[in-house]
Amino acid sequence: MTLFMGAGLLLEGLRAEAIIYSSMVIANGLICSAMALFFEGQKKYMGESSHTYIHAAVVFALAGINEFIFSAVYPNRGARVSMISLVCAAYFLMSLLKTVQAYKSRPEKTYALLMGLEVTAAILLMIRGLVFLSHLDATEPIVFEDQVNALVMFSLIGFSIFFVFALIQLNSTKLESDLMEIQKLTKESEEEFRLLSEQAIMSIIVLQDGIYKYVNDAAIKMSGYEREEFMRMNYQDMAKLIHPDFREFVIEQGLKKMTGEKNGVVHHYIYKLLTKQGEERWVEQYSKSVIWKGKPADFLTLIDITPQKKAEEELKKREEQYRALVENAMDVIFIAQDEYIKFSNSAIVQVSGYSMDEISSVSFVDLIHPDERDMVVDRHVRRSRGESLPSTYSHRFITKDGQVKWGQLSSVRVEWEGRNATLNFLRDITHQKELEQQVQQAHKLEAIGTLSGGVAHEFNNLLSIILGNVEMAMDDVPADNEAMEFLEEIKIASKRGEEIVRQLLSFSRPAAPERKLVDIPSSIRETMGLLRASIPSYIAFHVDISPECHKVLGDPTQVRQVIINLVNNAAHAMEGASGGLAIRARNVFSRTEEIFFDQVLLPGDYVSLEVKDSGHGIAKEDLGRIFDPFYTTKDVGKGSGMGLSVVQGIMKAHGGGVRISSAPGKGALVECYFPSAGKGAPSEPQKQQETPTGTESILFVDDEPPIVDMIKGRLKRLGYKVTAVESPLEALEMYTENPAGFDLIITDLTMPEMTGDLLINRLMNVNPDVKTIICTGFNEKIDALKAKEMGAKAFLSKPVDRHIMAVTIRQVLKS
Repeated sequence: MTLFMGAGLLLEGLRAEAIIYSSMVIANGLICSAMALFFEGQKKYMGESSHTYIHAAVVFALAGINEFIFSAVYPNRGARVSMISLVCAAYFLMSLLKTVQAYKSRPEKTYALLMGLEVTAAILLMIRGLVFLSHLDATEPIVFEDQVNALVMFSLIGFSIFFVFALIQLNSTKLESDLMEIQKLTKESEEEFRLLSEQAIMSIIVLQDGIYKYVNDAAIKMSGYEREEFMRMNYQDMAKLIHPDFREFVIEQGLKKMTGEKNGVVHHYIYKLLTKQGEERWVEQYSKSVIWKGKPADFLTLIDITPQKKAEEELKKREEQYRALVENAMDVIFIAQDEYIKFSNSAIVQVSGYSMDEISSVSFVDLIHPDERDMVVDRHVRRSRGESLPSTYSHRFITKDGQVKWGQLSSVRVEWEGRNATLNFLRDITHQKELEQQVQQAHKLEAIGTLSGGVAHEFNNLLSIILGNVEMAMDDVPADNEAMEFLEEIKIASKRGEEIVRQLLSFSRPAAPERKLVDIPSSIRETMGLLRASIPSYIAFHVDISPECHKVLGDPTQVRQVIINLVNNAAHAMEGASGGLAIRARNVFSRTEEIFFDQVLLPGDYVSLEVKDSGHGIAKEDLGRIFDPFYTTKDVGKGSGMGLSVVQGIMKAHGGGVRISSAPGKGALVECYFPSAGKGAPSEPQKQQETPTGTESILFVDDEPPIVDMIKGRLKRLGYKVTAVESPLEALEMYTENPAGFDLIITDLTMPEMTGDLLINRLMNVNPDVKTIICTGFNEKIDALKAKEMGAKAFLSKPVDRHIMAVTIRQVLKS
């Protein structure tokens, strides 16, 4: 304001006007300054930019225009005063319009006062202007003009000062009101924050200057500490709350955020806390650097994720268990989709021969046997579409090296990566299928055994008739008669037939091996005599038997069976091609332990039986299974696969071993080592005894008339009184009528009207002390021990040697 007054005076002085007019200039300057002050206050109150420099420029412009421009146009000072007064009045009227608009939107008393002042100021300025305008022609100063000028000047100055002080007071009151409102809002905000914070399930903590400034109830509950304990904690105490595995990282982050540092700050991380009770709790922390009561602080939000972590750990544990279960499963587990294997466990490597990398690029269709490929693919496609099909079935598949195996497939429909697929469990049942074949073969053998038992029974009856009649004929023919030689050959042949039947029965009726001294060379000669007719003539035999061969302790029938099986196998290996078959027997002494397939033979003396052929040989991969039951490399119908398995079983039972060396195209050598009975082992004693006779009464029962006649004749020649019948019922009737008339009853076991054991039971009802002998050709349910359990005193097996029968009868009669 002083500036404007000085500027006005300066301008007037430059004009060299009379001092009398200086009051006008001063009045104009003061009026313009008051107007500027007024407008400045108005702008402040209305919240607008005050633009103080603009107002100053306007005032200066008015003074300049008035003194320099208008003075040139209107030299009369009264005209200039009128001009500036009317301009200022117009300025107040423009301001009035703006205040009216503000009042309409916000009707406050201040605006009403402001409008009154603006109206009054405009009226006074217009009066001033009109007064000076009406006295433009006056040459002398008019007192009335000076009074009006002073009235207007002091009124405007007063209005401005009043308005400014009024605004100051109003602003002070408004500031106090605003401050109270802010304090109220702040308090409400704090209450709202506290309410929200205390009700929150997550922990909220404010950390500042190394101490806790605020903790909510959730943090207290999770940590186990009381609020007072929290607030007393220093930085070292805080560190103890953090698990050692995470302590360094969490403390470093907290320090950075408390100091407001920006570099390397992480706002979200997971770590473990330690509660007051020492329990570990997993938390997920969100943090932010904030200003708390004017200073940097770390605002923490902690979510207790311990249940989720435990669930994750449990899930991970279960996943590991399932993974271990899948990976260690014996069965192949795989996902099939679009004819490819999308996932599989490691068992597929062992079963298929493909590596894990290879199997993912091989279509599983190519693994299926061609004969079953269409069926398996059709079921896979239909099951993928959701059709109901049998979930388990068997089919063949082909391994990487071309082997054909059997698999049992269990399949269910699943979704894999959002698309239809099948979850499959494949079990390698190749061994099971082989066992099934073995069982089928065993059933065949069982049927053959049953058949052979019946055949043996009939054959023994025939041999009994032949042998019995030959013996009686030999009794009647003089020793020097030529027919005696023929009869002896018939007897020898009958004995060989008996041995053959015994071997046949060994397949159908298991029996404990008979242990006696066996001469290997003799067994070879006897067996070869029987086998020569069944061996093709183009095979040449070479027999090399050491004359010093020791005897072995064993079962003669089983030893011969070993020879038969080895020779037959060798002959089959040479089928269709001429060659040599060599049989060798010799003594060997093993100085060290020797391995015979799965047997280890200790050092000692053995008798070696070797069979060598010049056949096609055996592949290396087949040698490991050559002794498996029912395993054979022969064509279908050419062998059962039991030959070498039986040989191995017999050799184990005799304490020996068997081994094979072979190569494709080079034939095969089979070695059997029997433990030696020792050098100079005594020969089987030949007991030359007289055939005992008797005079007792014997009742003989058999359903075969030729046997009845033969046995009747044989017993009569031994001196006995014989009653022979073909019906067990007739025999029971005869004994019931006259128990004292018979000293001994000999009966067949298998008869149509009544079995022998039932007949003995009925006879014992008549006479508990009755003496009986069972004489039978074959029955798998009978042996000497079981015969005694049935009540019989002895058991005779057909064909019965006359001497053995005579001795047995005497033993029973004397018992």
